[in-house]
Amino acid sequence: LPGGCLCCARREALGVALADLLLRVRRGEIRPFVRVVIETSGLADPAPILRGLLGDPALMAAFELDGVVTLVDAVHGAPTLASQPETRAQVALADRLLLTKTDVADATTVEMLTAQLAALNPLAAIEPVTHGAIDAARLFGVRVRDEAATVAEVERWLSARGFVNLRGGAPDPNR
Repeated sequence: LPGGCLCCARREALGVALADLLLRVRRGEIRPFVRVVIETSGLADPAPILRGLLGDPALMAAFELDGVVTLVDAVHGAPTLASQPETRAQVALADRLLLTKTDVADATTVEMLTAQLAALNPLAAIEPVTHGAIDAARLFGVRVRDEAATVAEVERWLSARGFVNLRGGAPDPNR
């Protein structure tokens, strides 16, 4: 991506980059790929990113959104959730939450944070991670919501922030 960061680059740059990948495969410039992993910075708001992907019919015809995986630091998660709205959006829109540093956080902190995460997103699986070891299988095949539910959730977050909805119209005040 231009600038190297999804958060700093224009949002449409992701769609352009994905379309370019497909074109390069068709031309034989690169080998076909099985998946694309989009990793954002720790404070990226996933709603506009998901909006860009789910709101583009051509991209959705070529790519399938497997799911959103969010890592939450068990030691610093509660204060970060309290001070950074982007982290709440990350948790609310995740399909799977990986609770990292559970080996260094005390049990009470982990228990309270797990309850907070479950309250923010009762649909996401919450899985502890110890010593930074994450089985790659836990990162893929995570889809638990259907596309319509994800679109509705993203639109709610965007509407709360005054953005237009995925269909390009004004935010729906009833969502």
